Amino acid sequence: MNLKNRSLACIACIISYVNMLLLIFCVLVYLGISCTCAFCSPEYSAQISFVGKTVDKYDFERITIPIMVKNTGSKTWDSFASKGPVFISYHLLSGDNGKMLIYDNIRTPFRQAIASGTKQIINLNVQPLQPGKYILQIDLVAEGVIWFNDQGTKPLNVPLNIIQSPTNISKPKYKLKNFSPDPVWYVEGMPDINYCSLLSEKTLEDNFLSFKFKSIPVYGFAAGSGYPQIWIRDSATIMPAARCTHTESELISWIMAHLTIQKQDGELQDWIMANGKFGKNTVESDQESSLIIAAYEISKTIGYKWLQKDVGSKSILLRLNDALNFLFVYRLDLKTGLIKSGYTADWGDVSNEFPDQRAVDLQKGSSEVVGIYTNALAFGAAEKLSFLFDVTGNKGKATYWKTKASALRNSIQRNLWQENKGFFCIHQHVDGSNNSNVDERNIFPMGGNAVAIEMGVATPVQIKRIIDQAVYRQQLFNFSTISGVLLPPYPKDFFKHPALDDYFEYQNGGQWDWFGGRLVLQMFINNRQEAFNKLEQICHKAFLNKGFFEWDTMDGKGQGSSHYSGSAASIYRSVVEGLFGIDWNYKQVRIQPRLSHHTGYIYVPQIENKRYLSYIYKCKMSPNSDKLYVKFSFGSNLTCPITLVLPKSYNNNDDDDNYNYACLKINGKLALSNAGSTFDHDNMIRIDLNEGQIELVTEYKKISK
Repeated sequence: MNLKNRSLACIACIISYVNMLLLIFCVLVYLGISCTCAFCSPEYSAQISFVGKTVDKYDFERITIPIMVKNTGSKTWDSFASKGPVFISYHLLSGDNGKMLIYDNIRTPFRQAIASGTKQIINLNVQPLQPGKYILQIDLVAEGVIWFNDQGTKPLNVPLNIIQSPTNISKPKYKLKNFSPDPVWYVEGMPDINYCSLLSEKTLEDNFLSFKFKSIPVYGFAAGSGYPQIWIRDSATIMPAARCTHTESELISWIMAHLTIQKQDGELQDWIMANGKFGKNTVESDQESSLIIAAYEISKTIGYKWLQKDVGSKSILLRLNDALNFLFVYRLDLKTGLIKSGYTADWGDVSNEFPDQRAVDLQKGSSEVVGIYTNALAFGAAEKLSFLFDVTGNKGKATYWKTKASALRNSIQRNLWQENKGFFCIHQHVDGSNNSNVDERNIFPMGGNAVAIEMGVATPVQIKRIIDQAVYRQQLFNFSTISGVLLPPYPKDFFKHPALDDYFEYQNGGQWDWFGGRLVLQMFINNRQEAFNKLEQICHKAFLNKGFFEWDTMDGKGQGSSHYSGSAASIYRSVVEGLFGIDWNYKQVRIQPRLSHHTGYIYVPQIENKRYLSYIYKCKMSPNSDKLYVKFSFGSNLTCPITLVLPKSYNNNDDDDNYNYACLKINGKLALSNAGSTFDHDNMIRIDLNEGQIELVTEYKKISK
């Protein structure tokens, strides 16, 4: 064969080979099979899958969808990379006609980097939506670089149905025996309060996290949508609600994880997350106090033995001691005897000095203050740490922290209480000056004052005056609820950060149920008649917003993070501990219903030890209105002492008639008559309840005018 013929034969062979490869490629494409070798794969390529067909959610539920993604590209995906971080996201389409509604939506980060050839399940976060039918077109995005679909990845379409939540929660079946893991309350004729029974439970459930932090299994709660971290102070607010519905490991693992990264001087971080990262907003001084308060709340359910567990070379309790000692050594202002922090809006974590991320950290030369929120919290932490040392047998440490607490309370009263204003001032400046030209003495810091009541800093007279101020300022500034945190707020542009550079915005005068709920709880505990109305206002706002938000505008429109755990937990407490009056400690229970003339039912479990208590409360008038009857039906499998507290007299709000206690029947038999021995020093009736079921009827007779 000559050279020319040989060349033609080679060309024909190459053409045949190429045609064969093209044929194979077409067959693979037709079958949906793609090559994943490094030569053929693009940088950004993925396989996206979902086990299921359609997602159905109520409009108040947090929408998270488990999605499996496999990295079929040549590049590792990292959501925390400085350049081109990769996230999972979605385009929102109409479920009726497929029309694009919103192209660009929120991003969900991966818990950890995904290398080429590996896969991970991610809970895709979806923004709150109005009731209707939608399609989520799920794709990955390299931020600032490319959507994966543009490089050949096939997006995943997931149908999503958002269901209108019921305007009236159905009356539950009242039960007084048998264990159930789900807490529930119901107040007849109060749909907004009943709505929050379901809403608070779902909010905390949707924010429950599980991941490994530096190879340690960790359980805990996100602060809300858009917050993948476990924050200490948010968690401390959540624990009083979560302690009844979660196991010991789910309650304490996040605390132990935080203690593994405690510094030698006792200082704690602020947050941890699944990728092993952690950090701290150093402008605050509340992290150490908050962790101690969280540990105390958990111990009210599971006892105190867990505090003796070691983290490294020290027990949990001794590490809590080191944490609080850090504040009293490194954050103490010697002149006032108070704990100092950065210059923020009361309990806020953004200073007034910078317009960017620097605002959350103390910088060289930053202004420092001693504020009511920080110090009331530190006082509460010292009191509770003293108690924990006492019950675990360390009397020396108990006395030490009791003394510290007493001295701190005296300093708070001396430096921060404003007798002429009737509330604790927001703060004093460490250097003695106030260069802001703002009269901060007139700013009512509701959050810090609510914590001062909660932690026991305020006297009974001060409590009344603080609550009076909260009620007055809500009316003065025309807020929809009592949750306004700074009234009046700092002026426009006082804070340089865009999150709160306007008045009545974010921490500068927005509504925060995180603290409004705490105040309402204290209003119930201190027998304020307005408490029920203030609770109802907050619950109505949550109903209109279809959820608890991070904060709300003056007129109640939800802002910031949705499905906010701190708000849900605070309202849970204001209902369970405030309205229904359940104070459930490790070895005793006290029940003081504050339902007045409302019929109500509550069931509260403790998952860890499968215990429960429930009761039905009914108040009714006799036909001729000369008598009033309170019927209390109770059920429990608790073995600890249980005390029921009822008032000596009732007031009928309809006609302002008063009714005095006459007699008590237990299971139909006369038990107590109107004798002085039935009343304690608070002029309240106290009745010991036993395990099992019991029915009491208390009779009150009308007082002649």
